[in-house]
Amino acid sequence: MKIFNAPFAEKLSKLYDVTVNGKDIPVFKCIVKSRQFVAANCESTHGTAETNKEEASFVIIDADKDEELHFEVTPEKKFTEVRIRPFSKGIDYDVKNGKICFKFKGQGQFTVEPEDHHGALHIFINDASDYADVSKDSPDVIYFGPGYHDAGRIRIRSGQTVFIDFGAWVKGYFLEENISNFRIIGHGIVEKTDRYDVPVTGGITSMAMEMHFLCCSGILVDGITMLDSPMWVICINNCNNMIVNNIKQIGMFWGSSDGFDIVNSQNITLSNSFIRNGDDCVTLKGFMPFEKQNVENISVNRCVLWCDWGVALQIGAEACAEFYRNISFTDCDVIHQAQAVLSFQTGGYADVSNVLYDDIRVEYSKHARKPILCIGIDDDQVESDNMENYESHADAGTHFKGKKKYVDELFDTIKRPKAEFKDIDYNPPDEPFLCWLFHIEICEHWHDILAPETPFANNHNIVAHNIRVYTDEGMHMPPSKVKGHSEISRTYDMTVSDLYLNGKKVETFEDANFEIGEFADNITIK
Repeated sequence: MKIFNAPFAEKLSKLYDVTVNGKDIPVFKCIVKSRQFVAANCESTHGTAETNKEEASFVIIDADKDEELHFEVTPEKKFTEVRIRPFSKGIDYDVKNGKICFKFKGQGQFTVEPEDHHGALHIFINDASDYADVSKDSPDVIYFGPGYHDAGRIRIRSGQTVFIDFGAWVKGYFLEENISNFRIIGHGIVEKTDRYDVPVTGGITSMAMEMHFLCCSGILVDGITMLDSPMWVICINNCNNMIVNNIKQIGMFWGSSDGFDIVNSQNITLSNSFIRNGDDCVTLKGFMPFEKQNVENISVNRCVLWCDWGVALQIGAEACAEFYRNISFTDCDVIHQAQAVLSFQTGGYADVSNVLYDDIRVEYSKHARKPILCIGIDDDQVESDNMENYESHADAGTHFKGKKKYVDELFDTIKRPKAEFKDIDYNPPDEPFLCWLFHIEICEHWHDILAPETPFANNHNIVAHNIRVYTDEGMHMPPSKVKGHSEISRTYDMTVSDLYLNGKKVETFEDANFEIGEFADNITIK
């Protein structure tokens, strides 16, 4: 077993003491959103408000595949119950003298949550034998060894490898165009750099993403931990043949800190990763100037997802491409969620087809609460100063210049006067909050912004198989909704099979709390 040490004392967390096989393990701190889901229409309340931050913790360990690790976790806070997620890991524990004791063998990622999800401990265990074939001295290897590196923009050429070794803590970012066959690998940490604005292909400005690749191919990103991105964490535009494996994303409290944005790209795989974000975890997008490129042959598998705001697994909302097709989400655990778990918000004109959800496990907590609603308004963004004129819509907190404010239909209508970028106090009932399980729609507002002169999208040939929902005692089935937009813009040919709630099969749409809306055809459950 190898221990990842902190470069500075201020990187350490005091929320937990952790020992593994009798050795003290450094516990690192990170900043996450304090609320499970916040609806807002400005960045100050979406992600950066001081009232919407809290500390969480993580540890990184390298271990041999056959090494059994004995953990003793001592939380700072008092607790009466514990959850170790995802439940599919099957990790049993005992509590002895305030210590949470358990064993784990192998590699993977999971959380320890004493009492509730606030201040959770994230545990990331890598295979110590990885990258044995990498030569640190090769001229084609950019090597970051143990310790702190203030690197800024890290430039890569075709054919090169960036090796961020175990124990390396790198402050920096990657932005490349038109290169191929390169790797970013290792068990170190990449931490966000300061915000930047760099013009790139097609008039796009790349803004503060930890990794942004345009028109690239043959990409491997493997093993690293990504921390505190001020914008999207990994974004690819018009890329082909990319593998992302064993990535850990944590500490994303900023607005729009999507985990992995796959934009007009093909043949992309994300696997064996832990994705916790302050916005969507994984989302498939399409927009200019790459709208001629389809989104196809996308695979997301064996991942653990925690979504603090937005959607865990999202298709859209931007959907400018001829086709989205051959997309699969398989063998994934969604351990906390916000707006929705499995969602289409197709705004654009794409024909979206051949989408598979298979072996997806979703955990709902009794500690999740309805959001505190935050509103920021100015004269250019609304048609009325009065909240009673706002239109209800599932895309919570979205606003567009010259259009009405949309507020999530899960919320009660709030009638308030104009507020100039202020939090609006909203005290939801003290009861568990169940967000959408499925939410599949065609979004008129995104279409009108992105491609108003084009036909609307269609969604079809969707299969959801072996979806297992777990709720705490006393909670019911979360809601689902499927709808289209018009006679010529529909959602159709969707099959839901083997849907379970706490181990019991759900066989009717009524029992599934599943609403079929307008312009949705041939939606079946079995």
